[in-house]
Amino acid sequence: MKNKFIIGIFLFLTSFIEAQSYLASGTEIGIFGPVSFGTSVPWVTARTAIPGYFSWTIGSGNYTNTDDNHHVNGYVKKYGPEPFVFPVGSGTDLRTLSISAPSDPSDVYAVAWISGDPTSTADPTNDNALHPVTAVTGQVLAVSTVGQWDWQAIRGTGEGLTITVSMPLLSGGDFSDERVLRLVGWNGTAWENLGNGGAVAITENTSLSGRMKAGIQALGIGVIKDTSGPGLIDSDNDGLLDSAEGLTSDTDNDGIPNYLDSDDDGDEIPTKDENADPNRNGIPDDALDSDKNGVPDYLQPNDSSSSDDLIVYNAVAPDGGNPLNAVLTIENIENYPDNTVMVFDRWGNKVYETYGYNQNGNVFSGETSGNTRYGNGVRLNQDTYFYTIQYRKNTTESYRKLAGYLYLKRG
Repeated sequence: MKNKFIIGIFLFLTSFIEAQSYLASGTEIGIFGPVSFGTSVPWVTARTAIPGYFSWTIGSGNYTNTDDNHHVNGYVKKYGPEPFVFPVGSGTDLRTLSISAPSDPSDVYAVAWISGDPTSTADPTNDNALHPVTAVTGQVLAVSTVGQWDWQAIRGTGEGLTITVSMPLLSGGDFSDERVLRLVGWNGTAWENLGNGGAVAITENTSLSGRMKAGIQALGIGVIKDTSGPGLIDSDNDGLLDSAEGLTSDTDNDGIPNYLDSDDDGDEIPTKDENADPNRNGIPDDALDSDKNGVPDYLQPNDSSSSDDLIVYNAVAPDGGNPLNAVLTIENIENYPDNTVMVFDRWGNKVYETYGYNQNGNVFSGETSGNTRYGNGVRLNQDTYFYTIQYRKNTTESYRKLAGYLYLKRG
């Protein structure tokens, strides 16, 4: 390849990088061993039509200690079939982008974060083209002017890859509702929606995901329109749009329609705490139905009439050194040996399920179980989770149900 060379680095990587912190146009350095950004000078590449590249050929675990002051200020390239997090940013702002594992091991992709309004800030690898935020299509209402990720599908189209970005600090009234945020992509003529769900928060560094399409040249943060009814209105602040709840539905027959009722089923657990909308788009079509009976939890009252002797200690701190809260403790569960305990993450994904809780050391300690999509023993992150308990004393009585939230603390 004309005007290009690749330098392989292994044990002497850090000292070499410190001496070669800037990669000029057409220059590429391949990273073949683990490095720590925290012990090196800034890594910078040319931002030109043929940029410089720091390139990885191995998957996750090959670098550590990135932050706002330690990352690649420029372009990162990834070879091979592993998932990868591109450690890119502006030099003072880390703004990562991750991809799922490509199906073709020959795929090559490159990414850079470009600060500034895409309307007036050029995309250097696309003939310095501008991507006006007013050029939108489909459901896209607006696109953030904070910045964009330059996406290069060097070999392979990227079609179907799961893309997750670390959101910048957003501003403007259009970007005040995390439920309607979407990952959007510039397709050559307009910004189109790549996401199928919103974010969990509006704060900086919150993750936002979508699915890549062939032909996308850049990625940004957008907002979608509400096409389901009277606008982005949530009168009872339960996380569901009024238009999705309907103006006449009253599940618990308390005289308050659901769109004005923060506890739709009247079980004293707020609707927003019953996983009514895991993907946070304001529509409960993905609502959690933990007992799989066709009625989502937020519309099905929890039967607490016979659960007074079950006490759930919903703080779990496996790393804290205190055995009393190292596991999810359910007092008196031994009185109901026929029981099933399930734990879900905030998006409604089951992370733990067991039958006969607290029997033979069978307890939840902050790790996934083998009968979930994640497999056995995956360490869960610090977060809030949702649990359900289905139990009975013997086969002659009906199952009872208890549900609520638990907080998993790390460190």
